[in-house]
Order: sequence, then structure tokens, then C-alpha cells
Amino acid sequence: MKIKRSQLFRIQEVIQGLGKSNTFKFGYACAKNLRLVKREIEDMQKALEPDEQVGEFEKERILLCQKFSKKEGENPIITGNRFEIDETKMDEFNAEIRELRGKYKETLMLNDQKMEAYNKALREEIDINFHLVKLEDVPPEMKPDELEVILDWIIPSETQLPS
Repeated sequence: MKIKRSQLFRIQEVIQGLGKSNTFKFGYACAKNLRLVKREIEDMQKALEPDEQVGEFEKERILLCQKFSKKEGENPIITGNRFEIDETKMDEFNAEIRELRGKYKETLMLNDQKMEAYNKALREEIDINFHLVKLEDVPPEMKPDELEVILDWIIPSETQLPS
């Protein structure tokens, strides 16, 4: 079956919730399909792992944010996971951030290319051979949004499963 890689994350989420189903055959199909999906996701995530230089850039960037942030006593003010930069120090902050980006220019460019490749990969279609299951083995308590995710694995009960 052809699917976009971006769909793998939703499929994984649904399968993990369904794997504890009450029929052996359906649970088996979920386990087999989860293994397939996890392999694909792990391969994509390995390609996305940042290198050490990106980590160093982030450490230095955070130190700059702390240095130029508004403070409550000694503690920087953080709102919604973002440092509040002191407006009176904004020009100096921007200059130091530009200098830091210049220092890590090649690293950041390579990281941006890696992100672009990852996003492109998410939009690509892949062929994945899901393990099929008969309709009679699907738990009746499944919700419509869950069924929609696995619909292509379900075959009518009178149809023979491929061996």
C-alpha cells in the first residue's frame, strides 16, 4: 500500500492504542504493522539527528538569551518557552546573535538542508506491505477515527488472506 511518510506517526499512535485488543489475530496484525512503521520512523529520525556542532550553537545561543533577558532578581524571565529579551539591550543582543550565527554558518546551513530533506521525505509516498486482517477479527469497540487509519488492512471476512 502506498502512503505518505507523514502518515506513519498517526498510524503508530493508533496501533499502540489498539495493540491491546481482545482478539489474537488483530493484536498480531497490530504488532506486525507496528514493527514496520517503527522501522520507517526510526530511519527518518536518524537522518534528523543534529550533530554536535548544532548542540554547541544551541548552548551558546541559550547563554546569550540568558545574558540579555529581562530578569526577576537573578532569574531570567521566560514566557511560553521563550526568553524575554530586555528591549534596552536588543541591539547588542541581535549583534551577538548575528556573530554567533556567523561562527556556526556552515553548521546551520547543513542543519537547514537536513531539515528540508526530512520535510521532503515526509511528503514522499512509500510502499509498505501491511499485515492484513479479516473484518471479523477487528474489535467492535474501535472508534471511527481509528478505523480510518487501519481501513486498508481490513479485508471482508469471506476473502482469503494472502499467505
